[in-house]
Amino acid sequence: MGESTSPQAGRAAELIDELSSAQGVLARAQSHRAALMLEFSSVRSQCDRRFIAELDAAGCDPRYRPGEFGAMEIGAAVRESKSAVGKVLGIAGRLRAEAPDAWDAWLAGDIDQEKARRINRALRRLVLDRSKQLLSSVVVDVAVCKTAELLGRWLNQFVARVEPDETEERLRRSMADRYVSVRPDLDGVSALSALVSSVDAEAIDQVLTAVAAVAEGGDERTRQQRRADALVDLLLGRISNGCGARWDRDSDSDADDSDADDSNGCGARGG
Repeated sequence: MGESTSPQAGRAAELIDELSSAQGVLARAQSHRAALMLEFSSVRSQCDRRFIAELDAAGCDPRYRPGEFGAMEIGAAVRESKSAVGKVLGIAGRLRAEAPDAWDAWLAGDIDQEKARRINRALRRLVLDRSKQLLSSVVVDVAVCKTAELLGRWLNQFVARVEPDETEERLRRSMADRYVSVRPDLDGVSALSALVSSVDAEAIDQVLTAVAAVAEGGDERTRQQRRADALVDLLLGRISNGCGARWDRDSDSDADDSDADDSNGCGARGG
């Protein structure tokens, strides 16, 4: 049995080695690409500053800031969105400035872009410079031997361990980044995403679950479809969760007025 399987076993070992080598090549390519983006962004900003200074001297309003369109130019060159380019620039810029050991490890192909992204996120969460310096000095040894997911868990523990008294500041920073975005998709649908507080998100989840549970007999929608419809109906005022204000499209409708008075307490209901 050993003789009959040895060629396959040998090939399997070769494939693993090739995969490992390819992963390093990919990581180095990612970091080289990020470094080129950083360099272009810097060069573009320098060019813009000179041109804007010339316009100012001539009494003209340039109407844009140095480097304002750099990410857009990069996106056109690499066929990616301005937002995606901005994220790569942010990761590369922060690692190079605040965690040079991690930046060097990425350039060497010892860590890939996903691990760099997670290290960048930890750096953003840390408040104190000394904490960032400590992370820079120890994270590479951890990152090279862990998967991205396990590295993320380790980073979460690191942040909690080295800055236990900075939780409120991290919360304030996180809340400052809250947003809602709508991204059009194909065939008449769009993706709606939001970053809100965990408390509010949990409450929203419970409300959607409760409203979606109120279904008439014969309703063939799936649970997720009912939750999606509940979100839309609540936001557009078609129904109320029984706790807050209700916005009716037709304020003169007697039927709507009578329905609005049926709310007693905070349970979710359909309308």
